[in-house]
Amino acid sequence: MQVGGSWLYLACVIDICSRRVLGYSMAPHMRAELVIDAIKLAVAARGDRMDGVIFPGSTAPRSATSTSSSTAAA
Repeated sequence: MQVGGSWLYLACVIDICSRRVLGYSMAPHMRAELVIDAIKLAVAARGDRMDGVIFPGSTAPRSATSTSSSTAAA
């Protein structure tokens, strides 16, 4: 989204069943840590439980799917 004269990128993690936003991150860049920060907040919102969680790869051309396996291990 454009804010003022610059761009601000938003990454959200949404619970598909409850449609609740579990984690989000905003940054002036679109690097992998934008998504990683959103995922970390979502995990914390679930009480650090990851059982039954699925993070599908993005179909967007600018996805950071190559870091998803290293993030899940962290």
